[in-house]
Amino acid sequence: MSARSLQRPGLLLVALVAALLGLLLLAGGAYVYDKHRQARERLEQLEPRHARLLGLLQSQEQLAAAARRQAALVGAYTHGPEQDASQVGNGALQQLRNLLTQAGCQVLSSQVLPARDDLPEFDRIPITLSIEADPQALHNALAAIESSQPAMLVTSLNLQVNTLRRAGEVPPLSAALSVSVLRRRS
Repeated sequence: MSARSLQRPGLLLVALVAALLGLLLLAGGAYVYDKHRQARERLEQLEPRHARLLGLLQSQEQLAAAARRQAALVGAYTHGPEQDASQVGNGALQQLRNLLTQAGCQVLSSQVLPARDDLPEFDRIPITLSIEADPQALHNALAAIESSQPAMLVTSLNLQVNTLRRAGEVPPLSAALSVSVLRRRS
């Protein structure tokens, strides 16, 4: 330090305070800039979410209509929770036996198996049948099962040709048929 600067200690003090204020202003500006950058980045992240939410709000009526259609389809293809699984299984077995008989099949044996809970929100009730029919009757029966409501799902079909037949006749088919029906839990 020079002798002159010591003679003016007030000037040195003012310069020091000004430098300190300048540093504080610079730090404050950097802080505000950093907060502004962070806010801008956050807004850029939120903008797509906001647009999706606006899109959902604008299509709310369409989504509600789709939910109503979905509920109607579930109701058409599954059994309601009002009945227990054994009642649903027995009712479906009776409907299945009627469809097979009307199609020209002979039901040799049938059984409703215990309900399985391997599907979320549904009980799957398996039904096994052993039938005998000519090929056309079996075709008609499968078409009737496919169009039944509530839906019956053929999970397996094993066919064998019955070799005991009269000459010139179409040999009947023996079939082991597994069918499942669905029951909503709630």
